[in-house]
Amino acid sequence: QEIWKQSGEAWITIFGTIYNMKRFVNSHPGGTKGIRDYLGNDASHLFPRLPPAFLPPICVDASKSEYLSTHTTPHCPLLSREERLIDVSCHDQLVGVSAIRDYFGPEHEARLVIPSWRLGENGMKWIRVDKTIYNVTSYIDGLRNNRTTVLDESHDNPNAFLMEKLHEFIVTTVNSDATAVWNELFPSEDIRGCMDELFYEALIDDRYDPVCAKIGILMYIFLFFVVGMLVVQVMCSLLYLFRK
Repeated sequence: QEIWKQSGEAWITIFGTIYNMKRFVNSHPGGTKGIRDYLGNDASHLFPRLPPAFLPPICVDASKSEYLSTHTTPHCPLLSREERLIDVSCHDQLVGVSAIRDYFGPEHEARLVIPSWRLGENGMKWIRVDKTIYNVTSYIDGLRNNRTTVLDESHDNPNAFLMEKLHEFIVTTVNSDATAVWNELFPSEDIRGCMDELFYEALIDDRYDPVCAKIGILMYIFLFFVVGMLVVQVMCSLLYLFRK
């Protein structure tokens, strides 16, 4: 997702939040070059999500101790080979959505939005709750067999580290608006906080809809047709009067 730059302002997005980085570009010691390299773009992959082991106990399945014990170190798994080659830093001193928003609080500007027709692009697996879009691709892909790539949706899967009800919610409502189901299953804000930390992507942009856009185009075509008919009628009337 690309962010505009105007009036000398510098923007980046991190986990669905847009930050104005002008102050950091001008005065932040040590981080200027890295920030400048990603101005106007999504820099989420330079910051680690909260490791599953640090999620509240209400959100995880404690019986998956083997998985949780191996996911305690913050890291940036989406750094490209080129970025690793030129030694692009993973900012593992800032871990998780909440920590990043606290740190960049004064520079926080707005939330990123995504239109409904772009959901699912590049193979993204998503879930909508209210106006929030969660990108659950990493969790779904983690349930696939490494050798056969077959998806194992069972909660017995060793990588199904979320508590059973939350796991079932994700695998059964993926790629849909699951607001009604969520409200029935999870009244606790703690569960919502876990979803934010692991999967927050953006807010849904419902200002524009492809169907409404097409209807708008048809209305303009009809308007031009009516105006054209009126112009022809007026011209014919003037021509008739001129001949008389």
